[in-house]
Amino acid sequence: MIAIHRIYYGALVGAGLLFFSVGCVSDEAVFTQGRLQAFCDRTIPMCSTRATCLIDDESFVKSQFPGGVRSVVRNTFDDDRLVVRILLTEALAPGTVLQVDLQSADCGQVDMERIADVDLFQEAGNDRVFEFELDFHGRGDHLLSVFSDMNAQYLLTVDFE
Repeated sequence: MIAIHRIYYGALVGAGLLFFSVGCVSDEAVFTQGRLQAFCDRTIPMCSTRATCLIDDESFVKSQFPGGVRSVVRNTFDDDRLVVRILLTEALAPGTVLQVDLQSADCGQVDMERIADVDLFQEAGNDRVFEFELDFHGRGDHLLSVFSDMNAQYLLTVDFE
């Protein structure tokens, strides 16, 4: 009888710990969904400038504004669009400009999304996420540039559609 109570008690404690650990999942963990962090510390010549890392749908970038990041996104399939998501993890000062550019593999075309002249923290909403859809313009290595004047730390992911 005592052994049964111990097993039952152990199961309750285990279930409680599981419930507690699931409740502690951060916004960052949900946002990155098991992706690996891409460390943007390289120099990759691209479109008369340089990128600092290669990112894909299995990686994420952790960085901070003001300023920006330039990354290479490789489109090896016939995907038409790139979905760029930015999660603000620490918001200090809102700024008024957020721009995301995707240059074609031959550097001849640029698809740009820009948010300007607004409070970017209000624009991000309660979930603190920005989402942009950009056209690829063919296969190959594309230069993704993200720039903002806000003062914030962020995570960036990309997905292919």
